[in-house]
Amino acid sequence: MATAVADTTTFVPLFNGTDFTGWRFGDEAAMPRDIPAAWRIENGVIVGTGDPKAILASQWDYGDFELEFEWRAVTDAVDA
Repeated sequence: MATAVADTTTFVPLFNGTDFTGWRFGDEAAMPRDIPAAWRIENGVIVGTGDPKAILASQWDYGDFELEFEWRAVTDAVDA
């Protein structure tokens, strides 16, 4: 008899490439009416100014996960 196994390899994209749907800023629980000036979307990429107070996070809570992303600094002044 075969046993069903849950599919744990389903990819869930966090960013849709067009807007901040599903994201929150700072301590806000949901998307604010106005996007903070420290964040914008440019050519399908999330761009941040580097403001240390500019917090960007998912609106959703996740359990056991792997996060993959690409990141780059455009100035030498950024300390990651």
